[in-house]
Amino acid sequence: DLGHEAGLKSGLTKLAIENLSNMNPDELYSAYHYSHPPLVERLNAITARAKKAQ
Repeated sequence: DLGHEAGLKSGLTKLAIENLSNMNPDELYSAYHYSHPPLVERLNAITARAKKAQ
C-alpha cells in the first residue's frame, strides 16, 4: 500500500455524498442491484488492508 488510505476514504465519502448514495443499504438489495460494494464495505476493506500492510 502507498499510504493513501485517508485520501481514498475521504474521496469515496465525498463522491457518495455528492451523488446522494445510500451509505449503508440492505445487504440483499445491494447484492442484487449494485455492481460495486456499498461505501461502508469499501471503507472497511481499505482500513483492513491498511492495517494488514503495517
